Amino acid sequence: MSMYSRICGAVVGLAVVAVLLASCTSSSDDAVNSPPATARTSPITGAPETLTQSAMGASASPVESSGAPFSVPAGHGSTTTGASSVLMAEDGTGVLTFGMTEDEFRQVVSSNGWEYQVVPNASNAKTISIGHDDFMFSNGALDSFSIVDGKFATGRGLRVGDTLGRMKQLYGTDYNQSTSSGQQEYMYVFPSQLRLSVVFKKGENTVMAWVLLAPVS
Repeated sequence: MSMYSRICGAVVGLAVVAVLLASCTSSSDDAVNSPPATARTSPITGAPETLTQSAMGASASPVESSGAPFSVPAGHGSTTTGASSVLMAEDGTGVLTFGMTEDEFRQVVSSNGWEYQVVPNASNAKTISIGHDDFMFSNGALDSFSIVDGKFATGRGLRVGDTLGRMKQLYGTDYNQSTSSGQQEYMYVFPSQLRLSVVFKKGENTVMAWVLLAPVS
């Protein structure tokens, strides 16, 4: 091989090496300057995805999610029946008062979440029932109510299902006693002139109903 051919070959070899070195340098720079990959889960398939900042766009940012399930706020959808099961104390004060109008009664019932039904009795009388408990109105004003289940209590805490001994413990023995239609009735009259009638089935020892009546006018 001539000296000329050797020089030409060396020049070509150096050129190839230079090209290769330039290519390697460019690849290295791309690797260094390439934006970091951002991992996320595909919202469609659920499979892992890797997106670079270039692929998402310069102004885009990864979507973040807490992953927390939706929950109903505490108390949402729940109902309440009011703070007290005592409708009226023996002095006439309480959630209800004798002489209140039907509209006032409905407002109290609605605010406590109680369902009611209106039963007309006569031209000047009406009964509004909450379940099996009856509230009697005369000339548009509440004048008595009778309770036959254990939802409501008297002012001193007596309930349907309590014993005769419990009644005497709460109210004493200063009562008027009478018997009619197979029922035993104990009537208390308070200083406010309200009257409480506690009813037992004759021969049994548990309260079957109690009635609170307005003072006799």
